[in-house]
Amino acid sequence: MKRNLIRVIALSAFVLCFTNAALADEMVDNPNYKHWAQFKPGTFVTMKMTSEIDTGGGKQKTESTITTKLKEVTSEKVVVTMDVVTKMGDQEFKSPPQEMEFPAKIKKEELDEVQKAKEKPETKKGKETIEVAGKKMETDWVEVKLDNQTMTGTTKIWESKKIPGGVAKMKTEMQKPMANKTTMVVVKFEAKT
Repeated sequence: MKRNLIRVIALSAFVLCFTNAALADEMVDNPNYKHWAQFKPGTFVTMKMTSEIDTGGGKQKTESTITTKLKEVTSEKVVVTMDVVTKMGDQEFKSPPQEMEFPAKIKKEELDEVQKAKEKPETKKGKETIEVAGKKMETDWVEVKLDNQTMTGTTKIWESKKIPGGVAKMKTEMQKPMANKTTMVVVKFEAKT
C-alpha cells in the first residue's frame, strides 16, 4: 500500500512538472510579427527623434532620423532593417544598418510580461486624432508614469495599426536619473498591402 502511494505521488509530481513545463513553453502569436506581416516587403516608416538631455553643465541636443523597412515576410518570421542617422551639433553619424527578425510565435510568458508592463497602476489609456506625416489619423494612446528608486518620468505612446511598426508618436519626459525630453514622430511612411 505504501509503495502504491509513493508511486501515485511520484507520478502526480511528474505530471505536474510536465504540465508546468508545457505551459511555460506555450507558444502564442507574436504581435510584432502579426503587425508587420500585414504589409508587403518595401513597406517603410521614417521617424524623427529629438532628444534634449540636461547634463548638469548644460543641455545636449540630438536629432535622429530612423527608417525601418520591411525586408522579408514568411510564415515563420518577418525581417525588418533599421537605418539611423544622428545629428549632434554640426556632426552627423550614420549607424550601420541593423536587421531584426520577429518570429511568428513567441513564448506566452514573454507576451505576458509585455502586457503586465502596459497595465501598471500608473497607466492611462485613450483615443486621439493626431497629425501623422501630414495626415489626420485616429490613434490609441497609452501613458505610463514611472516613479521608483531608479527612474522618474512619463512616457506617452500613440499607436495606429495603419502605420508600419505601429507607433505614430512617442513622448518621454524623465526627471531621474537624468532630466531629458525625447519626442519621436512619424514623418513619412508607405504601407504596401
